[in-house]
Amino acid sequence: MKKQFLTFLMIVAVGNLSAVVIAQENEPQIVQVNASKGVLTVNEETHDFGTIPEGPDAMCEFIITNTGTEPLILNSVTAGCGCTAPSFSKEPVLPGAKTTIKVIYHTNGRPGPFTKSINISSNASNGESKIIYIKGTVQNKQ
Repeated sequence: MKKQFLTFLMIVAVGNLSAVVIAQENEPQIVQVNASKGVLTVNEETHDFGTIPEGPDAMCEFIITNTGTEPLILNSVTAGCGCTAPSFSKEPVLPGAKTTIKVIYHTNGRPGPFTKSINISSNASNGESKIIYIKGTVQNKQ
């Protein structure tokens, strides 16, 4: 009888130990985010050129502000197509400082409405990738 009781206790103990191991495996993992990085804030998500003539390039500037506590570094700024050309400074943006991203849209041979994306890649703590847009309508040459 004692042997059966000890066997029963052993089975219960092993079962409880297995339950603890399984519970630990399913616990959510805590990932810490470095909140002391730069924070990218842009003055507008989309710049609307409205109606513009075909031929001359259209240009606008997006103002980027670092609202974080550490320098913000813009790694790259790329357009979704060859008709859009962004340019930017590779200098770190200090906390509270601003920089600009200049975007040129080549209108020649592109009449009609357009919406183009520009991807900003940075070290920002609020997202390493930010997409901004330009849009408008190119009026056909006549």
